[in-house]
Amino acid sequence: MSQVEEITKIYNDNADKIYRFLYVRVENSTTAEDLTSQVFLKMVDKFSQFDSKRASVTTWLFTIAKNTLVDYYRSAASKAGKNSTNLEDVENLLPVENQGNKGMESYVQNSRNKEIIDAEILKLSDEEQMLIFLRFTQEMTYEEIANETGLSVNAVGVKLFRVLKKLKNILTNKIDINTLGH
Repeated sequence: MSQVEEITKIYNDNADKIYRFLYVRVENSTTAEDLTSQVFLKMVDKFSQFDSKRASVTTWLFTIAKNTLVDYYRSAASKAGKNSTNLEDVENLLPVENQGNKGMESYVQNSRNKEIIDAEILKLSDEEQMLIFLRFTQEMTYEEIANETGLSVNAVGVKLFRVLKKLKNILTNKIDINTLGH
């Protein structure tokens, strides 16, 4: 298989996964599309440096995606000089029935919790992040994850159990448990 064919296959096999990974984090389809394009441009640029002994192609792409996302947020924060969202912007995003004070308080707390959870997930190893993403964002079964990662089904289950326990321990003191799911 030629390098062009190999890159095309990698793109076809992974573009949707990378897009969904980014979309969940930026919640804007245009931005997610732009970031996905950047990921694959970086992949093509660094393709000769890829070492399949160190990581699978999928792991490598998710690492590039994670780094691209970090760069995006750094750039956005730098341009804004700070968090530029104001209360009026947030209220305009809410459904009308949730715009009362109680709904706003719940929305703000849930947003804070999501930010904390996302930040803690980004601190996990690349493998742990990928397992969380494949299981909960892609909604893959343990068997599908095993096929994707090369791990055994049992190893997937054990690793997911451990990473979720680790996250629970980290998050217990950082988020308001009472607001989750409201």
